[in-house]
Amino acid sequence: MATKAMLSAATAELEVAEADVVRYRALFGKDSISQQAFEREKMAERAAKAQWESAQAQVRHAEIALRHTVLKATAPGILIDVSGNVGQVVAAGQPIALLADLNEWEIEVFLPDGFPPPPTASAHFGNRTVDLKLREVAGAADATSRTWRVRYSLEKRLDLKLGMLVHVVMQANLDDHPRFTVPLSALDERGDGAHVWKIVEQRAQRFPVSIMDAGPSQARIHGAHLQLGDRIIALGTHLLEPDQSVRARQP
Repeated sequence: MATKAMLSAATAELEVAEADVVRYRALFGKDSISQQAFEREKMAERAAKAQWESAQAQVRHAEIALRHTVLKATAPGILIDVSGNVGQVVAAGQPIALLADLNEWEIEVFLPDGFPPPPTASAHFGNRTVDLKLREVAGAADATSRTWRVRYSLEKRLDLKLGMLVHVVMQANLDDHPRFTVPLSALDERGDGAHVWKIVEQRAQRFPVSIMDAGPSQARIHGAHLQLGDRIIALGTHLLEPDQSVRARQP
């Protein structure tokens, strides 16, 4: 191995430098050489030692990398996908297989914005039912679907198959605010969360809303400041400023 050869060479150079320092120290004690010459040899010894330590670190790094060339599963599981081929040269960290851990069975659900995931739920498939317990909620909503990924752990193991679809039932914990359908262009997401602009006394006022779900052209929302009959600005919301004077155009 090239790194071990470098370490052997660095070790030899360090041994020579250490022997030179011992010899020059004796000569310096007899005033046979100058202090400058003695200090030069000590600096050469420190440089050789630094080179030796660097070679040692490279050997350790190479040994660790060599151990990582052997793939070992950390837990029993099912190999559900293999993307690598025999003889293929792969880079460090490149995934070549996907292993499902059999010790942690989970059910993944995607919930719309504004629908807080309940701590418990139930999954139904065929004539069987299993209780679910909330385990994880994604830290951010999906930018395309505006939904939140939620994972529930199974309270008991059943004869489930990886990737199968199940019917999940959960108790909604929503407020009493009414729901409205608005054009997507009416949503203004500048700043903290989604808002809509409502015309109040011929002026534009910005109010926060929660997005339940969104389609190609419309979104379902709810908010504490919205009521049936409110006039919502549907175009140009990114240009509006609070308390800006507006005029409703009659159809």
